[in-house]
Amino acid sequence: MVMIIGIILLVLYFLMSLQDVQFMVKVQAVMLFGNIGAAVVTGLLPFFSGHWSFSNIAPIFHTNLSSSLGIPG
Repeated sequence: MVMIIGIILLVLYFLMSLQDVQFMVKVQAVMLFGNIGAAVVTGLLPFFSGHWSFSNIAPIFHTNLSSSLGIPG
């Protein structure tokens, strides 16, 4: 399945490369803004998923380990 998708993408890329430069600039702009949007959504998704809370990172700031050789636990 991955090879089929790769072949289709390569054929599409080849066909687009035969087009005008202006067409490729538009495709590139759409892909850029699509990637930026996907990165923003992916970055914000954990905060609004319901599985994230400050209690998950609380153990980073508190430990029950004793100090060793002057280094806190």
